[in-house]
Amino acid sequence: MARFKGKTIEEATNRGLKILGVNRNEVEIYVINAGQAKFFGLYHVSAEVEIIIKEQNQMMQSMQVATQSKPTMDEPSVGKTVDSQADIEAQELLERQAKNRERWEKATDDVIDYLVTILGALGIEGDLNATWGQNTLNIQFETTTEGLLIGKYGRTLNAMQTLATAYLSEAGINHPQVMLNVGNYREERTEKLERLAYRLADKVVSLGQSETLEPMPAFERKVIHSALADDPDILTTSIGKEPFRCVKIELTPEATARLDA
Repeated sequence: MARFKGKTIEEATNRGLKILGVNRNEVEIYVINAGQAKFFGLYHVSAEVEIIIKEQNQMMQSMQVATQSKPTMDEPSVGKTVDSQADIEAQELLERQAKNRERWEKATDDVIDYLVTILGALGIEGDLNATWGQNTLNIQFETTTEGLLIGKYGRTLNAMQTLATAYLSEAGINHPQVMLNVGNYREERTEKLERLAYRLADKVVSLGQSETLEPMPAFERKVIHSALADDPDILTTSIGKEPFRCVKIELTPEATARLDA
């Protein structure tokens, strides 16, 4: 069993089903808290449900029955011992998975509260939606003061993202990834970086000289690398140390040899 939270009961349920990878007809759902809207700059995620996978529930009930029953003196116990050990290992696995999910849920709630506190101090009001996907916590903000939240060159949003990632890591989440977005900023920023990458690559090919971009966070450097990955004449590398690590665009050795020939 595991508990999941969301703005509403429906959101909490859908979130739990997605994380568990099951359909609604495969589980039993119990409402722990119907939730309510709270204001502190942002809506607080507060509705909570408990989801129990029916097969796991049946397995645990079977194990309880097996534990209560004892073999008679005339019954062979070897086979029963093997089955009992397998049941114990299965139960331990389920318990570990449940604890991991509970840790993810608590860490998510804590980091959201952490961000809410920061935004409240900045006087930024709006809505928040948080979802997990492939070990990445995606947090989408909707606010009328987007510029204040983004900051110059995205520095405020990126700094908050770095803090949130560190917060999850300290909470015991292995290699967490956090992506903060407001409006369509990340999508527009990605398109801008791709256009910049193509333009600089053309310049490198034309002049035969390397170009080094300004320092960027890792996820933005990845956009540059991906945009030029299929260019046979271009080589991209990340150089320097955080937080001043940047991307260098240069000709491949083959392209350099052709230019010198």
